Amino acid sequence: MNFKQSYTLIGIANALPILGYYRFGFRPNIIGLLYWVDAVSIVFLYSFLGLFANPEPDSGKGEDSNSDGRAWLTYFLDREVKVVPFAPPVNVTNFRSVFPATVLGMLWLLAAGYGVTVGNLGKTPTSGATVTDFFRLFSNFGRTTVLVMALVMVSIQFTVFYSYYFHSGRYRQMTGTMAMEIQAVYWVWFTMLTIPLTVYFFVAALLVLGLMPIFVPGTITLAIWHAALIGPFFGTKMLLESSRLIGERQPGRDDGFFISRFSPTPPSQVSESNSNE
Repeated sequence: MNFKQSYTLIGIANALPILGYYRFGFRPNIIGLLYWVDAVSIVFLYSFLGLFANPEPDSGKGEDSNSDGRAWLTYFLDREVKVVPFAPPVNVTNFRSVFPATVLGMLWLLAAGYGVTVGNLGKTPTSGATVTDFFRLFSNFGRTTVLVMALVMVSIQFTVFYSYYFHSGRYRQMTGTMAMEIQAVYWVWFTMLTIPLTVYFFVAALLVLGLMPIFVPGTITLAIWHAALIGPFFGTKMLLESSRLIGERQPGRDDGFFISRFSPTPPSQVSESNSNE
């Protein structure tokens, strides 16, 4: 699957919540929940990649595990485990980097999901919403349309990810740290971009819904509001996705552009950088 095919599929996945808004009357918090599920699926996909990827070349050097009585722990961590016959072995060593990075990413995304769906970023400070209210949104998956859209979005992300990394065997060229590097950049920028988009949302609401009805009919105002709300959000999300898809295909890229932030650093560059310090 080439870049154009991958980008098209991911574009379709990201357009589904917008379809739900127009066709099925999804509320904004449901749309936010669907995009949150999409982001969470990407975080876990990179976690799985990190487990199947190669360990760092020097992951076990400089440690004398027998001297401090931890030989059994080293034996457990520095090995490969075949979980299922049809899948590549899991490098248990990579749990050292994958587990804490995934927990941190999920905590960050949980805060972002709360903020853009039921928290103060999406409501007034007196709304009194709690994290429990965010988890209550999951009851919306009882609706067939919401559940199907979430499953399709996750399935598309999995298909694109599997095709690029596992079907092609590229996961053998990755290390656990490289996978976690892309993952961290993604959830950090996913969260950070929600802040200016939320500010834009309130400013657009003030200008379009507050002032335009004075000068133009309500139907035209509503059409402009939909375009002002959905267009920039969808464009920003697709910019994030395209940057990730391009960056992860160009390891070691460091030209200062936004795309290069998603470019994983090969171990050879890390070693060269450390030797020059």
